[in-house]
Amino acid sequence: MANLDTFDHQSTNSTGGSHEERKMTIEWIDRYMALGIPYPDPKTMCKGQCEGTGVYPHRQPDGDFKFVKCEDCDGTGYADKRRRE
Repeated sequence: MANLDTFDHQSTNSTGGSHEERKMTIEWIDRYMALGIPYPDPKTMCKGQCEGTGVYPHRQPDGDFKFVKCEDCDGTGYADKRRRE
């Protein structure tokens, strides 16, 4: 499920005249929601670039992104490389 934040927004025109007030809702999705995996336990998760997912995005020379296996945890997502579930 995505997280929703609602906040008040005020805008004025360039001449400083009247303004309008409205509520805006922003939907954000973190890497765990996007991958459909549970949040990792901070005590056992990898502290490397993957932040407990086992993979992280790496920009290629052509500008595209590719997910690569984390070297710190060998793709397990755990601080202890030997642990696999």
